[in-house]
Amino acid sequence: MSVLEVRDLTVEFGQRGGSKLRAVDGLSFALREGQTLALVGESGSGKSTVVRALAQLVKRTSGQILLDGAPQAGAARHCAATGTGSSWCSRIRSPRSTRCTPSGTT
Repeated sequence: MSVLEVRDLTVEFGQRGGSKLRAVDGLSFALREGQTLALVGESGSGKSTVVRALAQLVKRTSGQILLDGAPQAGAARHCAATGTGSSWCSRIRSPRSTRCTPSGTT
């Protein structure tokens, strides 16, 4: 089972005039225990938006985020429910304590 699974993640932001900017378009990946994932791309390609969507700091337009096989209930609630021992929780709380977070680098 994957520790973190993202299925068809899309994030859009509203703009003046009613148009929408699609910052992330249909991203999917699965991360198993012990694996490392890096998000690589040009400036403005949506790397930080992906991480913000994973932490529920921005609302996703569509898609699904699963933590330990269950729909995401928010990173903080997940960590509170499972304890602080998991590598996912410790990296969310202190992202600079490791060279690469499960959601990649931004």
